[in-house]
Amino acid sequence: MESPEASRNGSTSPPSDSPLPGIVVPVHGAPEELDRCLASVGAATALDLYPLLLVVDGPQATAVERVLERRLPGLKGARLFRTARRSGFAAAVNRGIEELAGRDALLLNSDVEVTAGWLERLRAAASSAPRIASVTPLTNHGTLASVPRWFEENALPAGYELASFADLVERISERRYPRAPTGVGFCLYLRRQALDAVGNFDEATFGLGYGEEVDWCLRATALGFEHVLDDATFVFHRGSASFGEEGKSRSRAAQRILERRHPGYRRQIAAFTRDNPLRPVLDRIWDALQPPREPAAPEPLRLVHLVHGWPPWNHAGVETYARRLVRRLSARHHQSVYARYAPADRPFGHALELVDGGARVRLVANKFEQRNPLSRNALDEPRFRADFGRRRQNELPIFFYL
Repeated sequence: MESPEASRNGSTSPPSDSPLPGIVVPVHGAPEELDRCLASVGAATALDLYPLLLVVDGPQATAVERVLERRLPGLKGARLFRTARRSGFAAAVNRGIEELAGRDALLLNSDVEVTAGWLERLRAAASSAPRIASVTPLTNHGTLASVPRWFEENALPAGYELASFADLVERISERRYPRAPTGVGFCLYLRRQALDAVGNFDEATFGLGYGEEVDWCLRATALGFEHVLDDATFVFHRGSASFGEEGKSRSRAAQRILERRHPGYRRQIAAFTRDNPLRPVLDRIWDALQPPREPAAPEPLRLVHLVHGWPPWNHAGVETYARRLVRRLSARHHQSVYARYAPADRPFGHALELVDGGARVRLVANKFEQRNPLSRNALDEPRFRADFGRRRQNELPIFFYL
């Protein structure tokens, strides 16, 4: 078994006695995301070593079937399983794990995109200590695994593609594999020894989805296993593609079940967020995204810019001017931006974080659909004012762009 020290020194080669994992992708809806997911898996994964199992959860729309028909021939050795009716994420996962028969299992949501070397690095992290049950990579949208802003949905930093940002995360990683109270189900590596000890996901309790992976992880913890975050691996997660708005109610219901079944769960999460073992990782990523500071620059100010849009979502003159000014000042000052955007698939008030030229940009969704004209045409809305006040801290002065 490879030691933690070996992994921290940069080795990504797992021990030869570690079982080769298989990949399980539950499929339900979201054809565009599924297409990107399968394309990335095919391009970045040695499918002759790591078998791919697609579990189609009930009847699907024509668009989903077309994606499967087009992509399957290019996915070497991929196997397709179908259920006659929709049974839910947990049932699909259980079917895939049973088909893997003795292998580790890599659970992958169909709205995730991966890059070269992802599975090898996750496997190395899983083998870095004897009692690891699960490994979760870093992502843009995965609660406690989210970067650059923790517990937020993030866009890829300006100027980066998925591959280049994943390369940056790997390059600056110290492979410390921070411990976490639970894994996150968007991309979750499960060790076979833990699967054998803990058993399957609880499909009877969690139904169509949400909370089942947390329940499994907490059951593993009770048996003495650990869960780690792989600080050398980044995957992109679109998020909520299969459930949409339905996901909110399912998430709330799952939280109630978890609190009843695992009374100490909230305290564990609170202690994790208070202690934040991911802080060194977050700091390294943030520092790597900052522009070089001018050597003769004065003591930096903390500036905040309040703008009614931001590229690439808005390309009008004011937004373009504001972005140029922010990027020009970033070599001398610490800057934040608060702006609106209008995504078609995100609800009013939804927030997206972006690092642009070293500045933090927080975008809040406003599609101009409210009856109140102040809310509809500006950021003067109670929810936005409260969010802005919580996050502004002591950043002064404020620049308004009218």
